[in-house]
Amino acid sequence: MRTCCKKDGETSPRTAIVAETVRPVDLRLGDVLLYHGTGPMADLIRDFEGPGAAYSHAGIFDGANVMESLPGVGIQISSIVKSVDVHLFVDVFRFQSHDGKDLDDAGYTSIPLANRIEFYESNAEQYAYEPSLLVAVLAATRRVPLGTLSTVLSRVLDDAGAELDKILAAGKEPLISSELVSRCYAEAGREYRLVVVRKTAQGNAAWNRSAPTEPETPDDADVRRRAASFLARYAVAKSVPVEVSAEGTVAGPALNVADFVTPHDLSRSISLYKIGRLQL
Repeated sequence: MRTCCKKDGETSPRTAIVAETVRPVDLRLGDVLLYHGTGPMADLIRDFEGPGAAYSHAGIFDGANVMESLPGVGIQISSIVKSVDVHLFVDVFRFQSHDGKDLDDAGYTSIPLANRIEFYESNAEQYAYEPSLLVAVLAATRRVPLGTLSTVLSRVLDDAGAELDKILAAGKEPLISSELVSRCYAEAGREYRLVVVRKTAQGNAAWNRSAPTEPETPDDADVRRRAASFLARYAVAKSVPVEVSAEGTVAGPALNVADFVTPHDLSRSISLYKIGRLQL
């Protein structure tokens, strides 16, 4: 055994076997796969997550395959090879309880988690996902400088609104890939819930992670308002109460959109430790 690198926000060392390379045969049920995707949407996701964000997608290993929420598909059960195909790299994280136990150690049987994974795999048709949804919610909850992103983000917000309409018209629930992973653990029982720490200089709120250093232009302010409007619609779709401030921005519970956990959040969870990089 050797000490795993501490993550931001941790106050005590955690011990784990840390391998530089993870083969498919090394994977265990419940392992969380975090992907460094390529392309404009993956880049935008990492931009809005802030410095150090390496991931734009997430999946969970079901013991044989990867369950993930994919664009245009929703929940998909993919082989390891197919799942990692278009990504630059994939890192593997493993659950560890607050008292230092892995899945299937005493008191932490993997059965409840396996049951929740099976539930989502059996009800895959009820869910849908598009990356524009994640980018749009991030735009409303991360105070990063927009600058040249304003024009691009304006188009993404249009796309996200249209995709949300299509998902709801089809009677489906929008489900971000990292949210799917988080829900499997949370619904397995309180002792399995992944603890996400979002500590910032401004406090514990993810949407305050960084503040613009330059005055925003009217175009930037308009994009902010449109992002807040999308967040309100998304919150309603997730059955979260919405409050709107006098300035027209979203406030209250809607800022914590139900189960809104990002790939970067998962990488910083004190309930997961990195075991290595996946190699086929």
